[in-house]
Amino acid sequence: MSNKELIKAGCVVGGLVGLGILVYIILKEDDEKVEKALNEPGGHQERSRRPTGNKRSTVMKGKRDSELQDAEHHHHNNVLDPLEEINEHVKQLDERVAEEEKINRLPPPEADEFPLRLGSNGEKVERLQVWLMRNYGLFGKITKIYDEKTEALVKKHLGVDMIDEKIYNRYKMSKHVTEQVIVR
Repeated sequence: MSNKELIKAGCVVGGLVGLGILVYIILKEDDEKVEKALNEPGGHQERSRRPTGNKRSTVMKGKRDSELQDAEHHHHNNVLDPLEEINEHVKQLDERVAEEEKINRLPPPEADEFPLRLGSNGEKVERLQVWLMRNYGLFGKITKIYDEKTEALVKKHLGVDMIDEKIYNRYKMSKHVTEQVIVR
């Protein structure tokens, strides 16, 4: 055997030994969890251990072995693998997000109807953009489209996601530029 083959074989053997140790630790922790569950209030209090060759068995005073095996089986089924726990948590979060999206989802905006929001377009949006330009400086090109830039300015200066009729009228955005409310 060459040095490379010996090194590979050593790595494989070392990995297998490490894996064996890991499995031993996991099984030991599992046994400790079962014992702890059996010792908790309401669990099986009286028990003793007896070796039975390769199998480990718990004998309980006043209880049959099958009842204990059922309890241990039930316990093992209730212990989730860490990856299963993470997947379950992610699934729950996805369900919550989907529910919130259903609640927050609005139908597509009508051309020039309230509330004015992302996707709205028309004369009311143009008046809003003129109002934003007059009150908060450089806006860019008036597009008559409630786009991301308009949405960002509305959020920044008015603290809302969309403009309802009440806000629109409060600042007299529908009026001529000289009649609009100046906020500065």
